[in-house]
Amino acid sequence: MPDSCAAYNSTNRRVKSSDGTTLSFHNPRSYRFVRKSLHLPCPAAIRSWAAAIDCEPVFFTDVIDELKNNLDEDEKDCAILVDEMSIKKEVLWDGKNKKFAGNTDYGCILAEEQDSIATNALVFMTVGLKKPWFNGKMQASTVNQRSNQLTD
Repeated sequence: MPDSCAAYNSTNRRVKSSDGTTLSFHNPRSYRFVRKSLHLPCPAAIRSWAAAIDCEPVFFTDVIDELKNNLDEDEKDCAILVDEMSIKKEVLWDGKNKKFAGNTDYGCILAEEQDSIATNALVFMTVGLKKPWFNGKMQASTVNQRSNQLTD
């Protein structure tokens, strides 16, 4: 089986990119082992996909607007989940955006000195209480859109 990125079949890219990416980040050694048997994307392709992700601090206002417009009033009840995760303390050069990444950034909120290095990420997630906001078809569509963004 060829080991080059060019040999990776583009028709299988969407399906396998998320599985391969997850495995490669969880355990690179396992990924290398599984890649000997399965036709998975090369590590350089996964690094390229990961580099394309925009990780700026942001609330997805387009998603919030979509929920406001498409949900009935009784379906808007939700729970807000908040989780803080430790992240690696380092500052890296982001060549794509031509700036350094890794400093504390609360978006438009000025709560702390902007030059300090970030050690945690705060994540907010909302879920519908009375009924799921996303059905299986919508989840699949969202996953496909995000996968396509990574591979484009």
